[in-house]
Amino acid sequence: MSTSTGAATTSRAAEHSSSPPTGGIQSASASQKPKVVAPGTDKFGELDNDVVLHSSSIPAGRPQKVRDILLSPPVVRQWFENGTLHREAAAHVPARVETFFDLIFIGLINRLATAVLDKPGGDAIARFVLTFYPAWAVWFEARRYGNVSGTDDLMHRTWVLVAMFGMVGYIGNASAIVLYPSTAAEHDFSSSTVRAAVAFWLVLRLVHACVLAAQSWRMPKMRLGLAMWSAQIWLPMFVYLPLCWVTSRKAQIAIAAVGMSIDQLPLDKLLFGVVARIVVKHMSHSSVSSTATTTHQDTDREGEGDWNKEKNLSPKLGRFDSPPQGMCLPAMNIEHAVLRMGGFLGLIMGTTIVGLVYTATDGQVGASSRWGKSCLGLMVAFGVNLIYGLQTERMHKFQHALRRSWWTAHLFLWLHWPLCASAIIMNAAAGRLANLDEVPNAVVWYWGCGLGFTVLFMTLIASLHKDLRNWRSSRLPRFARLGMGFCCALALVLAPLAAGKVSTMGWLGIGASLVWVVILTETFGALARPSAKDEGPG
Repeated sequence: MSTSTGAATTSRAAEHSSSPPTGGIQSASASQKPKVVAPGTDKFGELDNDVVLHSSSIPAGRPQKVRDILLSPPVVRQWFENGTLHREAAAHVPARVETFFDLIFIGLINRLATAVLDKPGGDAIARFVLTFYPAWAVWFEARRYGNVSGTDDLMHRTWVLVAMFGMVGYIGNASAIVLYPSTAAEHDFSSSTVRAAVAFWLVLRLVHACVLAAQSWRMPKMRLGLAMWSAQIWLPMFVYLPLCWVTSRKAQIAIAAVGMSIDQLPLDKLLFGVVARIVVKHMSHSSVSSTATTTHQDTDREGEGDWNKEKNLSPKLGRFDSPPQGMCLPAMNIEHAVLRMGGFLGLIMGTTIVGLVYTATDGQVGASSRWGKSCLGLMVAFGVNLIYGLQTERMHKFQHALRRSWWTAHLFLWLHWPLCASAIIMNAAAGRLANLDEVPNAVVWYWGCGLGFTVLFMTLIASLHKDLRNWRSSRLPRFARLGMGFCCALALVLAPLAAGKVSTMGWLGIGASLVWVVILTETFGALARPSAKDEGPG
């Protein structure tokens, strides 16, 4: 679940005269040599690669044909080639079908959270984690495809519709799995639901792998990068495949855990690096040239430019290297990725209202305790959504994790799945706390740990960005603000130790208080000192 990342400053670039790679990559002629833009900065921070902007896939002034709308040629919107990042001149905004898929996906995932509350306990959480991640992997690949190759045509929308059909079947069967059945009949039923859920999931991944394989066949210069992306999907499929006939519950759990671990590795980037080394070694022996290096302007983390020679091998720690000569590596559009990730978390927090809304009964008319608990739950949901964007919005000069290095980019994307899983558990527990005066201790643990890990993962994500300001320029140093986030997260995780001694309104109040402590610390602590000089990184 990893891809190369990159973005550019659109205000500083001239548009490339060639079109993006639709069924192949077109190169500019000698008289139309692309105007290269040196590495610069935008709101996401510094960019290490030179940038070329290409035109849209349908040139301006040409009337759109029906086939262009219904079935567009395969396209890669952004890619690395010869040390240069090629990207679209126009901003890449999520298509409406992507937003619709997000809404459907969140509605389906909430069914898994509801199943957790049916029989709360450690077994239910283990089942949720093992069944949530495969669903997340499907959503993540759909988001990634929309980022890199989404065309919003009939084929793209059909693929999304097929994904919805498969997800309905997967969630319906996965939510019925009993982790430790007590009777033989229950074991047989649970085993059949495991096989059905795995079958739905394998079909979904198979369809996506076939789409990538067909696209790589149509786009020769993108073939290696797309093939490695397809391999990223195939390998976990082979790991999960034995679940179709294995009946031992311990073996099923072990296989699912191994499959999760493998699927979270940046296999496509690692495989691309290995294959690139082989290709470069072959080229070095067969080519007249004595070296397989290119020279391009390099920009270090602080923005100081110098000229260095970089080998066209696998990505090294801390930067994005170029693919071998003649090959292209699909890249992620950073604006689209950040917008989709932030929007998805916002939708998750917005679903909190489903459990908080109520119909007044006798004793709950007006500003009652039930109304107060709903307000506290909304304060938590609003605050969590605010924290996610606040920690970068307050940094006026920073380098985004997606741009800082390949490993921070991978961690940024990876941390979102436990973040969203924690937020979903927290939402489910918030509804129980708001609707009931007494709840099982397990629900209190769901609330405290769900909210605590949500704050923890958001703080970890914020720590991946690099603040380029002097640490003395803010009223409270960034490490102190991050430390407050870690402390509040730890307090929320440990708070359920007092389960049984605090009312349901008290638990909601504790959560709201600590979340807003993080918000106030970040907001006022990030304000600039009146006499501070904004020089150098913090």
